[in-house]
Amino acid sequence: MIKYYFRTVKDNTIKELAEARTGVWVHVVSPNNDEIQRLVKEFVLDEDIISDAEDFFEVPRLERSQGATYFFTRYPFDEKKEDSDTAPLLIIMGESFVLTLALREVPPLQKLIENKEAVVTTQKSQAFYSNYGCYNLFLRC
Repeated sequence: MIKYYFRTVKDNTIKELAEARTGVWVHVVSPNNDEIQRLVKEFVLDEDIISDAEDFFEVPRLERSQGATYFFTRYPFDEKKEDSDTAPLLIIMGESFVLTLALREVPPLQKLIENKEAVVTTQKSQAFYSNYGCYNLFLRC
């Protein structure tokens, strides 16, 4: 599933778009191979790095390739199996976009999508810091 979101400083809410544009946040959950190929082509992404995001046990790290920065991180989720579980999340910052790629829904990002927390997609680092803040809050509780 690929969704495009956009919000400027002047907008009251985040909007879902039909296609990408400058300043877009591309949110991808459980992509199939065709969707991966489409993203690689549309945003000129490194296919080898993108394939690492499909590994549930991927560890946090930072990569730089083809003009984009790839942040591998983990986010908390609660399935009541253990005290705390985490899953991988890839955040890609390109020249004109932020892309998040996850194997499952990301609860901290749902707050942004549902306008429960404000995010301005044209300010690229805000989405990254929002996820980081949610993760730190989870670890402290």
